Amino acid sequence: MKRFRTLLGFGILPLLLGCPTSPPHDVNNYRHQVFTFKIDPVPADHPFCTGGITPFATPAECRQASKYRLSWQRPEDTTGLIEYRVYLDTNPPDAPGQTWAQVRKDRSRAALIMPGSGGLMDSVIFIVGAGGFRLDTLTRSEARIVALDTSGRIDSLGRLMFAITADYRESGLDGLPSYTWMITNDRFAPYPVQPRYTDKDRSLEIAWSRPPDHISFFDRDPAADTGIIREYVLQVARGGVISASRPGFNPQVNFVNGGTDLSAQVESTSYVADGSNGIKGARAFRFLLPDSQRVFNRLGPDPRDSLAVIVSGLSPQDTVDIFLWPVDAAGNRSDTIKYTRVILTDTTEPLAPRLRPLDTGEFNRFAYGFTASRDLVVDSGSGVLVPAPFPNANIREYKVRRLVLGGYAGGPQNQEATLLVTSANRNETLFVDTVRFLPPGTTYRIFVQATDSTGHLSPLDSLDVSTRPVRFTGPESNSTCPAGFVAMPAGRFLLGDTSAEAESDERNGWRRRYIGSFCVEPHEHGDSTTGGFRSKVTWQQADQACRDLSPSDSSHLCTEAEWERACEGIDSLTPLLYGVQSEKSNSGGVINICNIGTDDSAMAMTPSLRNPACLTYEGAFDLSGNLAEWVADRYDLTSPYGAYTQAGDTLFPGTPLTPPAADSLHGFRGWHYLKDNISSAATLRLARCSNRDYPLQIRPRPYAGCLDTAQPQLVVLYGAKPPRCLPIADSLVRRGITSVSLARDSTQILFFLAGLIQPFIYTLPVGTGADSIYAKARPSDDSLTRLKLAAVTFVNSQTGQIIPDTLDAVEMLRDTSQAALSIIFNREVSPPWVARQSGGRYEIRYLYAYSRLGGVPARPQYSNVALGFRCCSRPRP
Repeated sequence: MKRFRTLLGFGILPLLLGCPTSPPHDVNNYRHQVFTFKIDPVPADHPFCTGGITPFATPAECRQASKYRLSWQRPEDTTGLIEYRVYLDTNPPDAPGQTWAQVRKDRSRAALIMPGSGGLMDSVIFIVGAGGFRLDTLTRSEARIVALDTSGRIDSLGRLMFAITADYRESGLDGLPSYTWMITNDRFAPYPVQPRYTDKDRSLEIAWSRPPDHISFFDRDPAADTGIIREYVLQVARGGVISASRPGFNPQVNFVNGGTDLSAQVESTSYVADGSNGIKGARAFRFLLPDSQRVFNRLGPDPRDSLAVIVSGLSPQDTVDIFLWPVDAAGNRSDTIKYTRVILTDTTEPLAPRLRPLDTGEFNRFAYGFTASRDLVVDSGSGVLVPAPFPNANIREYKVRRLVLGGYAGGPQNQEATLLVTSANRNETLFVDTVRFLPPGTTYRIFVQATDSTGHLSPLDSLDVSTRPVRFTGPESNSTCPAGFVAMPAGRFLLGDTSAEAESDERNGWRRRYIGSFCVEPHEHGDSTTGGFRSKVTWQQADQACRDLSPSDSSHLCTEAEWERACEGIDSLTPLLYGVQSEKSNSGGVINICNIGTDDSAMAMTPSLRNPACLTYEGAFDLSGNLAEWVADRYDLTSPYGAYTQAGDTLFPGTPLTPPAADSLHGFRGWHYLKDNISSAATLRLARCSNRDYPLQIRPRPYAGCLDTAQPQLVVLYGAKPPRCLPIADSLVRRGITSVSLARDSTQILFFLAGLIQPFIYTLPVGTGADSIYAKARPSDDSLTRLKLAAVTFVNSQTGQIIPDTLDAVEMLRDTSQAALSIIFNREVSPPWVARQSGGRYEIRYLYAYSRLGGVPARPQYSNVALGFRCCSRPRP
């Protein structure tokens, strides 16, 4: 047995199995041929290891050895079947000059013989080795592991051939043999290593664990170190940007294997990099690291499986490319070989970049620059690192931060940017940045810091820069604005609009006008309670809040002329369409920049979420979006721009402002964040500085004569003429009207009733008196009024003042509970205004109505939630 174990150590272990051949279908040969002849692996802990006869000294040796089952199916005809003969190699070396046809007839040449009696399938468990041993005959009932001699029987391709024949009592009846084969040499690559890198300033440590190596097709356990790793190949190349000023590249290695220093056994050679890591022609080194240990780590990691190498002789900031792969005892190397790029650490920080102003600043921009940093990466020759002689040496990026120090009210302006150093800007000695679209009169602090290629930061440098403030001119050059306001100098501006997008109320009275100096809040008026902006306010609340803000400065709700002047600027500047400095270069972005029709209520109400780019030249924010804004003027289609339009082509608030009557129709400017079912082009038109709007476009109002509390009415349209509203007989309503339609006869309307095929014909009354305008007019459309309006009354709980109002009833009718109605009314107004109640229930009259104003249908938005305001004042002398 001792001799047998020595022979097994010879290392012949199978890797790949062959398949049986297909015989010709000669009748006798076919009926006497063995079928499904094959080889399969068996479990390591096969029962024969402890309960049978084995060639091993101990059961443990048996379990560690590779074992296989040779199996076959009996021939179709078993009459006279004596035995099965298994031959190892069809031309064995102990039968020189003989053919296989001769060998198969020689019983003494068989590797094993097994009786022919038995079941449908037969098999034998075996191992392979070398040394000339062979068991001639097996007893069927014997639990045995057979050892087969493979000496000299493996062909040049590494194959070991098996053949089986069935021997019959009658001569000449033996069937054709069946074949199978297995490959015995190791052709499987070891697993790749998984290295861990620890980089220092002048060395690199690489640690890994011994990888498994499958030497057989039957090795199923990837955690088992089944093969022997002969050596590891370590290639070290300098990658990245190679400078002639850097020291030579001559790395050395210290190798520790399982706690043993094997550095003396390491072999090294130098070579020229082939470019596989992107660096071609650079000098590189290859190290062979021996590994002669064989450790079985089936139960877990073993300390002897730990390997580590320290690559020294490097320079700080070196970029090192590492290739590392294992080679097994058969010479197979890992299939996956990739390089890992490691940048060594640095013992010093880069020099600080230096900031410098490049101009004195304008209203909305300033320019600055900073000098290039350099890293301390060059050895002076005495081991001391000194700054590299070229700019941006080993600098990866620059971080630039901009903080607001003060100068205007609100708006997030703190920003951070990263400038990457690339091949395109590596030679720059001065980096220049121009910051645009800023509010005037604001001071910023600029910080800059360099980061080297290993993450070390340079010292910070800082610079304070300011945009030039807007000041009053001429006789008012010494005037100022109250705290919280920005200056709007006197000048001429374009009041109104002549573009195709303008509606008639924007074109009326269009001309260039002169307006005196005034001050305006840079944002919508704030809410001191929430820290956001005031909304859900009536015109009366907005007007009073502005009057109370700074009475000595004649603070007031901004007029339409003041609002439009603040939005578009004066003639000395390029007029703005939307009150956004950057709109010429990004007009399509105005919707998102200014939160116009996006339904983003969080941005609309939270100062920190506002986009600071929604800004005019002179420092007024968010005029075209977020919240629509009440203006002081009474809205009047026939007298545009309200009561504050003065004679002499001049617009000043030159006398104390007298508010219009409380029940007058007041307009608003700008648009809001509420989403409308219109196109983006239409939304932008609503956001123009010149666009005028009025409550009837956000609060539905019934058209006179087209409302009823009990039942619908017939609405007939006549093109540009006002709609005509006619009552419907109660009996007709009760019969269930499904639809109405114009008849071919322009004087008739067809009423389609539930359950009836023929329509009811309704003849329009002849227009007389007040209706005479319809006498000869032809209808263009018709419809029935719907139950869609709710008449409510809002009450000031402190003063008792009341405002009748009309809301869209769709939401109210969906849930008529008092709790749901309370949510709606609390959205419409804020204290001290409340919806009037009687007996603990809200007073609501639901109306069948048709809402329309001068041919412009009421818009879906009806809520005060999107209405805010901003205040204006006179300058202080």
